[in-house]
Amino acid sequence: MKTPTLRKKIRAIYSHLLNTKEKKNTTDDEKALFALKQQQTVLQNEIENKSKLSKLLTDHISNSIVSNQKVIDTISKQIKATKIPYSSFEDEVKKSIEEYNKSVKLFADKGGKGFYDLAISMYPNHEMTHNDLISVIEDLKENGVDIEILDNEPNEKYDEYRARPFGGTYYSSLTVVLPSSHMVTLQEAIDKKNSSIISTSFTEKSILCDFHAHFIMPYAYDEDREITLDSLKKMIAKERSKPERTDRIVQKAFTSLGFFRSELSYSGFKSENWNHLNDAMLLAFENLDLYQNTNDHINGLMPEPFGYTDEHSKLLGYKKRTRVNVVDDLKLREIKDRTVSLQL
Repeated sequence: MKTPTLRKKIRAIYSHLLNTKEKKNTTDDEKALFALKQQQTVLQNEIENKSKLSKLLTDHISNSIVSNQKVIDTISKQIKATKIPYSSFEDEVKKSIEEYNKSVKLFADKGGKGFYDLAISMYPNHEMTHNDLISVIEDLKENGVDIEILDNEPNEKYDEYRARPFGGTYYSSLTVVLPSSHMVTLQEAIDKKNSSIISTSFTEKSILCDFHAHFIMPYAYDEDREITLDSLKKMIAKERSKPERTDRIVQKAFTSLGFFRSELSYSGFKSENWNHLNDAMLLAFENLDLYQNTNDHINGLMPEPFGYTDEHSKLLGYKKRTRVNVVDDLKLREIKDRTVSLQL
């Protein structure tokens, strides 16, 4: 499977899930129906509690109640026929994630390169652990795993790196990107090298290394985005060269590989009872229509930092640049496909 084929599959998953979510969302008809039901209650109370109403007004209210009820019953049936409960949407989210995971795994297992939907930042406490991690990454690459180092910097040069909870500083900050299907592969390789490096406990942190992982919601298409690891590394270097302090440079860089990032809990690595990657994906896929509006916000999610280019914004009908989001990306793809077909 090649990257365009994988992106096409992802677009199909996004489209299906957006259509399903639309059936869950509250429609304008439902909002109006709710107001009509409230009006029915008010009218009924008027008849029951005010015995001195004129016959003409009483008859009019009674007829209105009957007429309104017919509309309520008809519209309610129509809504019920197309509406799905939240539990059904949840089921579709889980099915979509399963389908997504199968596609990414097939792509990675067949030797596909250049698709990264997982970023893991590692903060080793000393040189030996740092070297062990580098060795693991190099061994995985030699064995065909598409894992790339996005950032590898000593801690003392920059103040963006997190301080250890128990004092002092980390030896380095090391960030890798890879397909999410290889997270377990990386975990097993690190454990094989040194089983003390990773801790999956909720209460006990590893004394050798801290981890901070994010799932990156991948773009619906990427043919003309020109986002490469080299361009991200240059961006990181440029930001670091500025005299003023900038925070989370690396996180901003790898988030631009997709629509937004979803944070994994604790070390991020899978344990006997918890699958933090799956939890992060659930949050992302449940909110895949996020960031159509500037003020959209969900705890645990963070949008990519740049937004659409002027060209893409114009194609979408926006007068100014806006945040990249799944809904507009699918529209953009349709526009581009129509343009190509007209040129043939």
